[in-house]
Amino acid sequence: MPTLVDVMRTLRLKTVDAYVAFDFECPTSAGGTRLAPDVTERETQLLARAMTYKFAVLGVNFGGGKGTIRATPSERDDAISRYVAEIRPLVESAKFLTSTDLGTVPDDFRSLPGTDQADLMHTDYMGMPLDAFLTGLGVATAAETALGGLEDRTAAIEGFGKVGGAAAVELAMRGARLIAFSTIHGSVQRPAGFDVDELLELRAQHGDRLVEHLGTEVRPASELFAVEADVLVPGARIGVIDEARAGTLRARVSRPEPTSRTRPVRSRSSKSAPSRPSRTSSATQAPPSAT
Repeated sequence: MPTLVDVMRTLRLKTVDAYVAFDFECPTSAGGTRLAPDVTERETQLLARAMTYKFAVLGVNFGGGKGTIRATPSERDDAISRYVAEIRPLVESAKFLTSTDLGTVPDDFRSLPGTDQADLMHTDYMGMPLDAFLTGLGVATAAETALGGLEDRTAAIEGFGKVGGAAAVELAMRGARLIAFSTIHGSVQRPAGFDVDELLELRAQHGDRLVEHLGTEVRPASELFAVEADVLVPGARIGVIDEARAGTLRARVSRPEPTSRTRPVRSRSSKSAPSRPSRTSSATQAPPSAT
């Protein structure tokens, strides 16, 4: 049976260590561009597939796409410049539409052709990009629905970037208490709960190192998944919850940020790629935020 690598077209760029994956051969594909020192071709493909599901749920007639750039902080600016130059023909022809994701910001793609919808999604709202706010809103609403309310519930969030911060704001507004969160520099726990406004201020000053400025023991980031909480938000990298980890979770509800954070578990008799959703919409629309 064909694997995901066999059935999905993936471009490896020539001028920079980067990939662009297309889940469908169709006129337009869309998805964000992620930058990290350890991204892989398979991660790119799984994220493109997740975008296909997003568009299918919304009834938007686009194929899932995704861009990834493998670069360290010192290589970032040059890598972004080369990436933007190489994908420009794809963007200008509307073959691939992209936006921000982990490790990238709106200014990185400012020189590329854009849309009014993309500009709107990157406007500031409550101190964060509107697309991040809406994603956090979706996470909180789903958790609230699953639990029948969030008043006095506890939450743990993996990653305190744009989406993690937005989810924390929305969870707190609904009465939940953030008792643990993590960044790439470790995890922290406080049973009485963290002040989300304070965390946002510390993030603005220290970035992911805010965990080191809370007067709380900094533990390995992986310990977040052992926290007993009503809501767990896996919001950093794809595939962080596999079969083994799923069996150890102590949260009542796990509500990931919409780009897939879980790793599919296949039966021993099945090795085929994840199936694509059917697509029946024929209307052409501008894509929502490509995250």
